[in-house]
Amino acid sequence: MSALDYIKWVGQDKTETFQDGPLKIEHTYRISAVDRSGPDTVVHTIKVTNTCCNKTKLKDVMVLVDLDVSGTSWDAHLCDIYGRRVSREDEYLKFGEIEPDGIRTKTYRWTAASVTEGERLDVKFNLIPSYQVVYDRTNAFSHSCPVSFHSAMI
Repeated sequence: MSALDYIKWVGQDKTETFQDGPLKIEHTYRISAVDRSGPDTVVHTIKVTNTCCNKTKLKDVMVLVDLDVSGTSWDAHLCDIYGRRVSREDEYLKFGEIEPDGIRTKTYRWTAASVTEGERLDVKFNLIPSYQVVYDRTNAFSHSCPVSFHSAMI
């Protein structure tokens, strides 16, 4: 299998932004982010922001990073600093609890290997967020209605 030396980046550095309710995710791709200090790996960044305007915090914030490649000649996967495939659990970037207007940033590494040199690699990065919205009593959805109790005679 060939190394990342064979990957020819198309395009430029870019950041894509996604919004899901109170959660904003910024995914930064850097063509210059190939780390050659060990096995070739690419480092990308995910920044998560709690955009809730009503003092609501987010709990257990995680983002699953799932890589899909086009064709059958390539294998792309998340890896550690040594280029070794990470466990399925480590494909979840854990951000923990994020206060309103709070920001957390994490990086991850990925690598790819080709069975056939010279074939183009298209990687689709699927980011799947998971989180809980924690409301306190002052932010609860509340409604009141009049209730009357009548004692029953037995």
